Amino acid sequence: KVLLVSTASRWLGTARMPRSLARAGFEVSLLAPRGSLALHSRFVARASVLRDESTPMQWLLSLVAMIAEIEPALVVPCDEVAIRLLVELVRHPPRNLGGDSGARITRLVRESLGNPDHYETSIDKTVLPSAAQALGVPVPTYALAETVDEAVARADAIGYPVVLKRRYGFASQGVRILQRPDQLREAAAVLLNPTQLDLGVRRAPTLLVQGFVDGPMLSQTMVAWNGVPLAGFARRREIAFTPGL
Repeated sequence: KVLLVSTASRWLGTARMPRSLARAGFEVSLLAPRGSLALHSRFVARASVLRDESTPMQWLLSLVAMIAEIEPALVVPCDEVAIRLLVELVRHPPRNLGGDSGARITRLVRESLGNPDHYETSIDKTVLPSAAQALGVPVPTYALAETVDEAVARADAIGYPVVLKRRYGFASQGVRILQRPDQLREAAAVLLNPTQLDLGVRRAPTLLVQGFVDGPMLSQTMVAWNGVPLAGFARRREIAFTPGL
């Protein structure tokens, strides 16, 4: 049994996953918001619908109830907010989630997502470059900034165009590519503002200021288990598009 957990409603990737998992022999359950495309999949054996505008605690209570009901072998987050919620569940468990149920959920998340020591590094854009460098992976010139003035100074030192990235982001959200200095101050101010992905965690807002690499856009998707890649594919974007045009 596998439980898919989602906080986004329109993601095509989430809607496509149940069929592939069912064909691989999994019994698929889904926790998702009302209106989610994945709820229409005939390959979902059980589903629980989140309330509109659910808070993290309401999401957590729904997750606890569904895990107790179906006893999944794996839990799979289907978007970045779901990943952040599961990560925080292990790193900073709520005080009211104790006893056997809390221990069971913690074990399930650790089994599904791997070693918690690497959770933050894998999703925090401000710490990923240094981790990549430590592994010998080439990265563009970069610096960190905690204020707009620092971001301006770091960008001037690196040279334009530059890329600004907030700590957490996905699908081009939380990222700005800036061609000129006069664009940076406004962009930095916006990216330093808290968002839903911060989950109310209080820490100094930080931006990654990175040199822009002009070239083809390549991506890789893969599945790994206990740090060992099992399958994947690489792709190159040939045509860039803007929604609505």
